Amino acid sequence: MDLRTAEKLVTLGVKIRNIREHGLTEGASTRLLIFAAQLIVRGVSPIDACQTAICQPITDDERLQETLDDLIN
Repeated sequence: MDLRTAEKLVTLGVKIRNIREHGLTEGASTRLLIFAAQLIVRGVSPIDACQTAICQPITDDERLQETLDDLIN
């Protein structure tokens, strides 16, 4: 994985952890960030990888999913 994409994943993880105060009970763990990175390396688009590996596992709340989608985009 290139450094720029890795940095973006780390930044996303930090942003998600910062919204835990707004109803998100679990942040983006290092493990979930690594899963997203593995998907990206295998050719999955970064947006799809983050939604699949990070967002969907941590909440099923539609409002929080929209917030997470905004962070990813």
